[in-house]
Amino acid sequence: MAKSSTTFAEDKQPNKRRGKSGKTLVLEGIKAAISLCESAEQAQTLYFKEVAQRAFNPDDKDSAMLLKWMGDKGWASLKAVLEPVAFEYPEDGSRLEKADAVLNAMAKGVIPADVGSLFLRANDDVSSIEVDDVLRKRLEEIEKSLGLSND
Repeated sequence: MAKSSTTFAEDKQPNKRRGKSGKTLVLEGIKAAISLCESAEQAQTLYFKEVAQRAFNPDDKDSAMLLKWMGDKGWASLKAVLEPVAFEYPEDGSRLEKADAVLNAMAKGVIPADVGSLFLRANDDVSSIEVDDVLRKRLEEIEKSLGLSND
């Protein structure tokens, strides 16, 4: 290793070394608990019981953090989910008819404006894909008729 102004010489090493990280201490504690229990499942149960007792103890200064941790570990994060909506929608209609049905449902208050906007954007995305597909096929036909394709 290259010597620099910040490198300690062999005889000038610090007396106090860095201690174990919090993660290492927790893992060692869990391993020790497992060895004292009949099974790993029993050790986990005892561990979570202890955490739960501390989380619901109003005198414990870490109770709020432990309660949040239990919630994060026990349940998936809740995501906002839109409720299903039902309105007249012409499945076989043109893109214009479909957009018109969404706008009418929004105007009548059947669906919220943000949900209607999602429908309209999805309709527009499908239209763009359809247009791209039609243009690609037409271009292939033109190239084929001109003898420019590799097929």
